[in-house]
Amino acid sequence: MSARAAVLLAGALLALPAPAHAARLFGLVNTGEVFRSEDGGVSWTALATLPVPDATALAARFASSDLFLATRSGGIYRSQDGGVSWAAVGAIAAGDIADLVIRPDGALLALAESGALYLSNDLGASFSVPAALAAPNFVSLTFTTPAVRYYALTATGEVYESGDGGTSWTAKGAIAVSNARRIRAVHGTLHVLTESGDIYSSTDAAVSWTAVGTLSQVGMRGLARHGGLLAAATREGHVATSADGVSWTWQGTMNQLELAALASDEPATTSAPAAPAGMLRAGAPWPNPSGGGLSFELELERADEAGLELYDVSGRRVDAGAARRFAAGAHRVHWAPNVKRGGLYFVRVATASGLSATFRWVALR
Repeated sequence: MSARAAVLLAGALLALPAPAHAARLFGLVNTGEVFRSEDGGVSWTALATLPVPDATALAARFASSDLFLATRSGGIYRSQDGGVSWAAVGAIAAGDIADLVIRPDGALLALAESGALYLSNDLGASFSVPAALAAPNFVSLTFTTPAVRYYALTATGEVYESGDGGTSWTAKGAIAVSNARRIRAVHGTLHVLTESGDIYSSTDAAVSWTAVGTLSQVGMRGLARHGGLLAAATREGHVATSADGVSWTWQGTMNQLELAALASDEPATTSAPAAPAGMLRAGAPWPNPSGGGLSFELELERADEAGLELYDVSGRRVDAGAARRFAAGAHRVHWAPNVKRGGLYFVRVATASGLSATFRWVALR
């Protein structure tokens, strides 16, 4: 590695704060009421009521204050104050939205009952359709960490997997049920909740499933990852938690009919998986500020594929560079991102193996 690169690497990376443990659960009623619990589901506080008759899904983005809500008829709403106030940000041209998740890169993924998958890279303002799964009656969507793979669930227990962010899908193992409601992951383990309260788990990427527990109430509606725990909720808002899906403890209730979704303020994007193998370093960009492109030094311990992304200060992805293969060692990278206005941006370098680095860059316009 060159002396210039060594100097550039010193102090170049942003030190991202370690995420706090999830302390809040959120409950969503189909008529638009949003509730919050700060004690693991024991007590609940009403936060807001949206003017919607068909709320169906709720998810947190990068911070506990940043929540997104979807309605069955395709409305997308966002709260930037932890669920107290909401604004409509976009809409999906569908009338059968079943679930909503936030990808690790911050993009929104919504799954329709028909199997259509909708993707938004602009915080819900617009959506494209990267895929349509060839099965009916989809009810839920999730993904695992640290190996990010996506899983879609039908009401009759079929599970489909995607390893490319939702573009292509493969049928995996099926569960012999007729009333599956939600699929969620605690890191690499998948869990499925049925309406009758049965819990099924898979530790082999949805190939095989085992019945591990049963909740004592029927009419189950919500399932969420809450730290290292699972949280489940009934149609009436009764909430139970479990460390393994086998034994459950009932906590408290929202006393609402009819609960549509249960969510945690700990998105999978802020979980703490084991660090991927290898090393990546990215040097400070030059020139900085710049009215054109930027260059930086990149060092990889192992050969890998790396791509570039540019984010503005609100967390919106502005541009992305095509991924390319790099040999092990030091490289000088040049990129001219498509920037329409000047200001502070964040450049993120991410590899296929899960390594990443982020640095600041100021664009002049």
